[in-house]
This record gives sequence, C-alpha cells and structure tokens, in this order.
Amino acid sequence: MQVERIRVLLVEDELGQVAVIKALLRRALGVEFQFEFVDRLSAALESLTQGGMDIVLLDLSLPDSSGVDTFVKVRQAAPRMPIIVLTGTDDELLATELMRRGAQDYLFKGTIESRLLVRAIRYSIFRVNSEEALKKTQLLLIQAEKLRSLGQMAASVAHEVRNPLAILHMGIECLDEFFFEGNETMTGVVKEMKGAVHRAEAIIRDMLDYSSARDLTLHEVSVNDLVGQTLGFVRHELVKTKVRVTTQFAESHCACLLDASKIEQVFINVFTNACHAMPGGGELTVKTSEIVIEEDDPEPEREDATGSRFLCGDKVVTVEIRDHGSGIPEDKLDKLFDPFFTTKTSGNGTGLGLAVVKKIIDLHDGKISIANAEGGGARVTISLKSAPGMGSDRAPIQTEAALV
Repeated sequence: MQVERIRVLLVEDELGQVAVIKALLRRALGVEFQFEFVDRLSAALESLTQGGMDIVLLDLSLPDSSGVDTFVKVRQAAPRMPIIVLTGTDDELLATELMRRGAQDYLFKGTIESRLLVRAIRYSIFRVNSEEALKKTQLLLIQAEKLRSLGQMAASVAHEVRNPLAILHMGIECLDEFFFEGNETMTGVVKEMKGAVHRAEAIIRDMLDYSSARDLTLHEVSVNDLVGQTLGFVRHELVKTKVRVTTQFAESHCACLLDASKIEQVFINVFTNACHAMPGGGELTVKTSEIVIEEDDPEPEREDATGSRFLCGDKVVTVEIRDHGSGIPEDKLDKLFDPFFTTKTSGNGTGLGLAVVKKIIDLHDGKISIANAEGGGARVTISLKSAPGMGSDRAPIQTEAALV
C-alpha cells in the first residue's frame, strides 16, 4: 500500500498536548506524518519562511502571542498554507471569525479524536490545492481570452494602418528622389524616415502573422530535412554574424504531421534570434531526437488549459537549438512569449516573433521552452508528436560547417 507523507508544523507550547496530537496522528492508516514542533510564534514564522511544510496545526495561546492575532501573523507569513486551529476555547464566534480569515478548520482540543483530526488535515490540504488549481485555470482562461482579443485587434489595426504606411513610403521615396538629392542633411533624415516606416511595416506583418487563421495544411514531413532546409534559408545571416553551425540529427527521419511553411517560420525565427545573440560570432548547435514519453505531462502548458499535450507512450520528436551568446536575464524568461515583449534594443525587434512562434507550435499541439544553457547561452527546445508508422535505418548525421 502506498503511504501518503504529510509534513506538519505543530505550533503548541504544552508538551502534553504535543504528545496527544502525535499519538492521535500515528494511528492513521496509509498516512505518515512528519512533525516539526515549535512552542513560540516567532519560531513558527521562522520555520514557515524556510518552507517545506504541508500544513500548520496552530494553538492560538502562545507565550509570545495570543488570540486572533496569532492566526493573522501565521496567515501573513504563509498565505497559501492550510492552517487548522487547535484550541482549548470552544467559541463559535471565534471559530467563525477565524474561518472567515482563512482558517481551514477550527477544532476544540477536548473533543478531537484520531479519525477526525486526520480527516481534517487531509481535507484541508486537498481544499487548498484545489483552490490553487482553480485559480491557475482561471488565470489561464483569462490570458487566453486576452490573447484572442489581441489577435482580433491586431488584425483590425494592421489592415487599417497598412495603406497609410504604403502612402508614406511612396511619399518619402518621392521626396528623396526629386527634392533632396545631394542634400546630405536631408538624405540622413530621409534614411531615418525610411527605417521608421520599415519597422512599422515589420510590426504590421508580425501582427497579421499573430492574428492569422488557425487552419493548418498538414503533411508528413521529415523534421531533419526541414531543419537542414531552413538553415540554408538563413545562411546569409549566419555568414554575416560569423556563426558556425553544428548539427546532430537522430537516426530516424523524425517524421511529423506538420504545416511545413509555418514550422519553417518557427525555425527561421529561432535561428535568427540565435545569430543576434552572438553578434561577434559563435557556435549554433542543432540536435534532433525521437523519444517515447514515459509518463503523462504533469501539468498543462496550453493557454486554454485543455490538458496535457503528450501522453504516456506517445512518440515525440524534439529539436534542441542552442546558442553560445550571453543568455537571457532570469527575470525575463517567463515573458519571452508575451506579445510585444522583446529583449532587443529599440528598433531591432517587434516583440511579436516568439509570440507567433509559440502560436504555431500550439496549433501543432507541440511544446516549446526557452532556458539558459549550462555553460552560457540559451537553449530552445521544440517538441512535436511523431507521425505514426514512420521509421528509418539511416545512420545518425553529424555535420560541422564553418559558415564564415
């Protein structure tokens, strides 16, 4: 029988009561309680800052605190921790007040017995975990609605702004050709104006990509071949930034049902970002592999919270792309897929590239993650479900190309 382990912080200054509570909990079947005992509020608060507890059993009358104030201070120190009040005061009004302030239960020491206490502890932990899961799901649904609204707004704004931008572009070209030829000062101004229009057009283009239809044209595609083909598309950028590419492809074809043009867009964006992360040159490593998922995803990552992407037994193709640049600040990692967020300097990014990438991967029911790599640089990992019934006896391909 599997044993459930629950870590209990017992805040009680009477040693006799401590012994009684421990004895009651030791009788529980299928549950192993691990105790930390403190007899002061100050010690309880210090323990809570260190973490590691699942629940607090709290006496309100302590040498350094008493009454509702004791509960309030513990609640402030650990706002998500389930707290059961164990008290010698059988006071319904006090119980109601503490429950209103967030206590999971209020038990009178004179009446508790083993089954009641164990049940109260387990239900309290379950309720708090369920509430947290519900809040997370609600936040994901709100975020999904925001992103849908943003997509609709982006499409509307993009179409409205595109024509005026085209007129501005033609007007600037006319000014440059007929009025300012030979005027160095105005030539510089016109160049800046052209750059501003080009950046605006890039933003509009990315907004349209982000808000584009969700329809995919799926075909069985070799991810190995697609990666190699896309590296050819960005060859100019690789040469310009003096980036060396090393690839290691899996033995199989790594076939997936994909919309090839959209996945190409994903790879182009990621490869280009990697080049920008190494302006002085460096190495870009691309590795593909095919694995079988050994257990279901523990938590869904989709914005609509519809469930895990991969299940136990699924065959998955993974593409790992690593640069050797300066990496990403830790406080920016969780914002990389947010629309209009960018780590690039002003004028060098629209902040929609990775948002579009994430959307494309989501449409393919895949996963993408970005993390700092050990030893420096960043690592992008893309996972896509394999197409059924595809295999190969081809040996692994390893290449190293100096594109400088």
